[in-house]
Amino acid sequence: MREKIIKKDFYELLTLEEIKHFLRISGNFEDELLINLKDTVITFAESRLEKEILLKEFEIEGTFAGQIILKTPLLCVNSLVSEGENINYKLFKNKLIPDLKIGEEFTLNYTAGMLEEEIKSDFKLALLHHILSLYDLRESGGKVPFFTSQVYERYKNIKL
Repeated sequence: MREKIIKKDFYELLTLEEIKHFLRISGNFEDELLINLKDTVITFAESRLEKEILLKEFEIEGTFAGQIILKTPLLCVNSLVSEGENINYKLFKNKLIPDLKIGEEFTLNYTAGMLEEEIKSDFKLALLHHILSLYDLRESGGKVPFFTSQVYERYKNIKL
């Protein structure tokens, strides 16, 4: 199966201006670095939490083999098609069980991630602290600040 992100810019979690204000940086000299650090921190947090933070639309194309594991938190299944026909399915947590025979080709489109209003200020602050750590220690490699680790762990245990 091949999964790809087909849309991911539903909202901006942290703006460049917010990051620069937090780091007390003026000017545009390091904008590209800061954007890369933001992307790195969000990717790290998604991996650590084992869930999507940013809202994303995914597409999976493949051959059915029994069940399909989806990213969490799952917001909706937009479409499931095989041979041009819509396919019925059942959901069990993040597992999709379609009315397909083993070996049938399918295309699935679904949306997963956190809605913007679900992301609390403590989580944004944790991300900013993580960016600060990477920025300050960019020559020797940053580390995850203790406060940030605590917030990540709290969010990892939240069931969405």
